[in-house]
Amino acid sequence: MELKKDPQNGGENPYWQDNDNKFSPYWQDNTPGANPAMTYGDSGQNPYYQENNLYSQAMTEKAFSQIDSPVRDAVYTAVDNFETSVLTRAFLYMFIALCLSGITALMVATSPSMISGLFARDGAGALPLTFILFAEFGTCLGCQYTVKKNMTVISCVLFVAFAILNGITLSIIFLIFKLGSIVTVFFMSSAIFLVMAIYGALTKKDLAKMGPILTAGLIAIILGSIVNMFLGSSAADYCITIAGILLFTLFTLYDVNQIVQMSRTNTGLSINVLGLYGGMQLYLDFINIFIRLLRLFGRRRWYSN
Repeated sequence: MELKKDPQNGGENPYWQDNDNKFSPYWQDNTPGANPAMTYGDSGQNPYYQENNLYSQAMTEKAFSQIDSPVRDAVYTAVDNFETSVLTRAFLYMFIALCLSGITALMVATSPSMISGLFARDGAGALPLTFILFAEFGTCLGCQYTVKKNMTVISCVLFVAFAILNGITLSIIFLIFKLGSIVTVFFMSSAIFLVMAIYGALTKKDLAKMGPILTAGLIAIILGSIVNMFLGSSAADYCITIAGILLFTLFTLYDVNQIVQMSRTNTGLSINVLGLYGGMQLYLDFINIFIRLLRLFGRRRWYSN
């Protein structure tokens, strides 16, 4: 290859190369559009190009397994600790909510003035009870919204308010069923709930696919209950109650599994907020199982001699 002289410096520049010399190893055609395929990030042109998928995508198990064992073990330990903390808080908040609801229900049930004001047969209690039901529904939605916004304090306040309001509406069970029967069904519900919760926490499968099926089942039960309010069929009511027990038993399995899955992913939510979210879901699952089992096996007061 013959080097040409620099026409601007009298040939004194030994590093000058004619840009038309396509035999130069450093030559590139710099005319616009002449070499559109050549970019710095092009793996075919850039000798220093590397794939960055390891950093732009989630780390795969194969890549993670290549990390030094102490580091990998530390990461696994941190994930397990976070998961355990979220589950512990979820069950703790659920237990606190159940205690608040139970204490509130007993206080209301033992107060004749509150009972007459809420559940009077002449319709006087319709307005405050309706207000409580709407407030209960609103606090439930508000708690779920603030959880998504990572508002720990507001979520906690709404969760406590929801548990107390639900306790007021649940106070009627002490007027209908015997106390011993309520306690028996409570432990029965606890046993069913505990078995499904343990399985949901220990299974390695992601049960997210169950979500749409369970939601469809819930809608069907709600619609069936509304229709049966006009029909008044005891057989239909019995079938709907059985279906409700099965549905919320599966919801317990699903919700515990999803709490575990959320704690394993980077959701950006704090441990307390995730615990509040899990506590709300588990509380609703337990209450629904308990109410439906009580309708099946509860001994009513007016049946006794």
